[in-house]
Amino acid sequence: MSASPKLREIERLRACAILMVMVVHWEPLGQMLPEIARHSWSGVDLFFVISGYVVALSFLRLLPSLDGAGTFMAAFPRAKPSLRIFYVRRFFRIMPAALAAAFVYRQQMKMFEDMGPVKAWTTEIVCFFGGVYNYAFAFHNDFKMGVYWSLAVEEHFYLLLPILFVAFRRKNQRLLACLVVAALSIASRAFHAPEGAVVHNWEKFTSHLRFDSLMAGVALALVAGTVKTVPIMPPRLMRLVILPGVLVLIACLPGSLPDSLMHTVGFVALWMLGGVLVGFAGMDRGYVLEIPVLAPVLEYLGSRSYALYLLHIPASSFEVRYKKLWPRYGAFVDGDPEWPWKEVVVLFALSLLMAEILHRVVEKPFMALGRRLIDGWRRREETQGAPEIA
Repeated sequence: MSASPKLREIERLRACAILMVMVVHWEPLGQMLPEIARHSWSGVDLFFVISGYVVALSFLRLLPSLDGAGTFMAAFPRAKPSLRIFYVRRFFRIMPAALAAAFVYRQQMKMFEDMGPVKAWTTEIVCFFGGVYNYAFAFHNDFKMGVYWSLAVEEHFYLLLPILFVAFRRKNQRLLACLVVAALSIASRAFHAPEGAVVHNWEKFTSHLRFDSLMAGVALALVAGTVKTVPIMPPRLMRLVILPGVLVLIACLPGSLPDSLMHTVGFVALWMLGGVLVGFAGMDRGYVLEIPVLAPVLEYLGSRSYALYLLHIPASSFEVRYKKLWPRYGAFVDGDPEWPWKEVVVLFALSLLMAEILHRVVEKPFMALGRRLIDGWRRREETQGAPEIA
């Protein structure tokens, strides 16, 4: 079955988000871009808005109507089957691939002494599966699996979202709850980081300071399909100029503002811009990067974006160290230091190979396992609920 146009447009945004993240972590790729575009960690903020939108839509489709339930305790039993399915899906979508990628990091630590002792990897794994990775990262600036901070934020979001949707059972109430959570997140940035924390890490990586980006996506999901709009701008102008311009703004904003602004109002600007992109992607009108040749390439990258996110740093670690161990390769890729396109091609090829293996060997089989578990539960429930035949 082919993906829907809406999902294809979301995949294109995911591709743009992972490319932005790669720019930050791959020095050769950053060298090929203007200085203002080399700090595009804002790709993670775009991921957050996308995640809030997609996960909330998925959960809303699972959740039965809770309008008649007067209290949280009355609504919870009705929501329980949906909650079970939601968490099984999330677990098998996120955790197996994260654990497999973590073992790649561990193997690198064993191979390359400069990456630190394996004991440090154990500490990071305990923090991740303990649900505190991003807060631990805020106090330790030498974590090797740094991208896992955003997975920790997502874990906390998966705990918060169902509570909000069961506690508040009408759309307007849920929208108001999203607004309150976002407002609290923004207001929390006025407080100083605790003593001993790395200020930069605390401001960027802690969940309570980043929930507003996810709530923007949730709010979009709540109003999806209910807001009827008439196009104001010509579709070609939106597709080829305005929305690509919004992507460029997201990528360049961190390089144009100091951290003191980016970590406060800058975060708000990023999720507003991201919300524009996700909102248009959700309209299913071909607005978002509907460009021949480019669109299918972005869709493929988007479909592998999670694996690429997990493995693009290990791929770079392998490449950098083998460049030192293999002088002929180093001379080949360093032929043009000002325009290191050969090294960028190698990085992309290696990352895509590793991501494809992770996707086929881990992601797809475990997601299929999760679906089989859910289907088994549903069959048992149908059997138990079927009337006896005399």
